[in-house]
Amino acid sequence: MLKLRSREEQKMERLNLVPIMDAVFIFIFFLLFSAQFIKIYQLETQAPIISTIPSDKKFDKEPLSLKVKVSNRKIDVFTGVISKNEFSLYLDEENSLNTLSQKLLELRKGHPDDDEAIVAPDISVTYKDIIQVIEAVQKIPDGAELTIEKDGKMKSLKKIFSNVVLEPLE
Repeated sequence: MLKLRSREEQKMERLNLVPIMDAVFIFIFFLLFSAQFIKIYQLETQAPIISTIPSDKKFDKEPLSLKVKVSNRKIDVFTGVISKNEFSLYLDEENSLNTLSQKLLELRKGHPDDDEAIVAPDISVTYKDIIQVIEAVQKIPDGAELTIEKDGKMKSLKKIFSNVVLEPLE
């Protein structure tokens, strides 16, 4: 009898892993087809700047200090150290972003050394609107050209403001 038991113990059956592998494979297949794939765009922005310029420093010309506030379908453009409202636009208007680019281009031509713009969105503004405003701040309108004099040489720029900084939400 002892010999029979030891032979029976030696004949252990192997686990059948095929059904488990099939289930896992089908599960992965359904996960891939149920996933939503979105496009993510990269924006060229920088961290907010903290000024280290002493307050007693005098400028030959007041800096532009451009700030574009976006709130509830409205765009307000402020300039200067003491914020002065230059103009306002509504995002709902036709060609409002093109108008924004045109007006910013004129401001930039008047201040060739200032290459920074701050975009300050309100918390209620959609991501799409923020992206459109940033593009309008950077993109030179079709048919327009931006050339500035730097170090005695004329330089053609590809963007109105190349340094766009997003102001943190409050």
